[in-house]
Amino acid sequence: MRRFFHGMAIAIGVFLAVGGTRDDVAEAATGPIRNATTGAAFEKLKDALSAAGDGDTIEISGGPYFGNFVIDRQITLRGMPSGEDRPVLDGESRGSVLTVNAPGVVVENLALRNSGREDDPFLLWGYAGVRISADGARLSNLHLSGNDWGIVMLGAKGSTVETSLIEDNAREGIAIFGGREHQIQGNTILRNATGIAIDALHTERRSPLAALGDPETVLRLAQDSALANRSEDILVSRNEVRGNGSFGITATWHSHRLTIEDNVVHATGIERKNDAAQMELMEKTVATSLGLTGVGIIDPEALGSGIYILCNVEDSLVVRNRSFDNLGTGIFVSQSDRNELRANVVTNNESGIFMISSTDNLVVRNAVAANRAFGIRIGGRNLMAQPSADNLLTLNDMAKNGVNAFDSSGRVLTTDDLVGIIDTMPYPEMVKQQLRSNRSAREALLQGVLANLKPGTNRWDDGSHGNRYDDFDEKTEGFVDRNGDGMSEAGHAIAGGTAVDHHPLDAVTVARLSAAP
Repeated sequence: MRRFFHGMAIAIGVFLAVGGTRDDVAEAATGPIRNATTGAAFEKLKDALSAAGDGDTIEISGGPYFGNFVIDRQITLRGMPSGEDRPVLDGESRGSVLTVNAPGVVVENLALRNSGREDDPFLLWGYAGVRISADGARLSNLHLSGNDWGIVMLGAKGSTVETSLIEDNAREGIAIFGGREHQIQGNTILRNATGIAIDALHTERRSPLAALGDPETVLRLAQDSALANRSEDILVSRNEVRGNGSFGITATWHSHRLTIEDNVVHATGIERKNDAAQMELMEKTVATSLGLTGVGIIDPEALGSGIYILCNVEDSLVVRNRSFDNLGTGIFVSQSDRNELRANVVTNNESGIFMISSTDNLVVRNAVAANRAFGIRIGGRNLMAQPSADNLLTLNDMAKNGVNAFDSSGRVLTTDDLVGIIDTMPYPEMVKQQLRSNRSAREALLQGVLANLKPGTNRWDDGSHGNRYDDFDEKTEGFVDRNGDGMSEAGHAIAGGTAVDHHPLDAVTVARLSAAP
């Protein structure tokens, strides 16, 4: 895991000898600091922040300015760049570089780097370049790099992060926890562990997953599920999200009414690799806590996805994004309901659009092409996952994918289908060995599993219009269009189960209908 050491003994000895402190020297600036509202000048940024009143503007140039800085009044902190070089705030690997505790704060034209870092992979949030816990902040034209988290937003509402470069931070570039009405717009977010993450603000900073074998921990987890503040009404728009490790944009834990629009998300899991060693450590920690083997807390099929929404994200819109050249899936939807995926361009991923255990979603007018395995895929390798149901897919254009369309939701499983999953089940190894050797016990267990796995039905047309498949849009492929309206009178069977598109379209017709208002 990441560890940082500071060889400071010689420097500390010098400071003590002259009667100074580390803070005195660390905060000394090479450029001017002034309160543009009052005209007062300062030698230390902390003094300028402490002396400011509501509505004041603090301007700084030069730098770097070392230390941890706190804004607890409604002010503007403005860097005065020299050419393209922004003034730098440097946290010296301790704490958060800048903490915003007052509403209505504006921070602009600064570089913030080198926050403290913590090794625990189960931390939900921690030290950051900027940490915000107040309403209505605006962060503009910042450069955040080399921090544990880039920006952490804890609760509150109505803040904006815009036109900033957020790159090479150890964990999330931007992490929103339990926020409302925040806007993330026009940023460039590169090579972080995850680009943008939206989650609930949980009651504890450390995930309880590391100690699930403890009954008290399980009780706290249940309480947290009831008490955690959900994220709502978040806008993520016009960002370039490139080369992040695990996911480009992700939202989870009962987040509601999100809008993820007009983003360019690419090279996830490629420019920066997913931290496989850390993932393995997390899996082993959970398994050890439970005394089990074969426990999975991270879906391996989701890693490297451009856009990933999971765990009860609802009533949200994913629209007009370009998600391409990702190691995993372009847009992945897991255990999330009543969302709309519309007019996205999803190309050159492992799979284009992938859905697991989700219901009542609308997938419409997407261009899904040249994905290696699947274009649109419903149902994954985990046969124990509840099938997706009642989703509508229409006016999507699928071409040059490994398999254009796949839907296993309607498949009726047998105990023979499930025999291979015994090794993946969260049971002690002794129990697994008994199941492998005792057919009657195995059959009884698997019958119980099957009783809870009800087949699902999804609609691949809306009753009038279906989708276009480039392997089923010509007469030689079974496409029958006797009246020349661009719609086949013959249906198209979807691979994987029992689903049928009853009204397949040709290329000209899907393009015309998709372009209509």
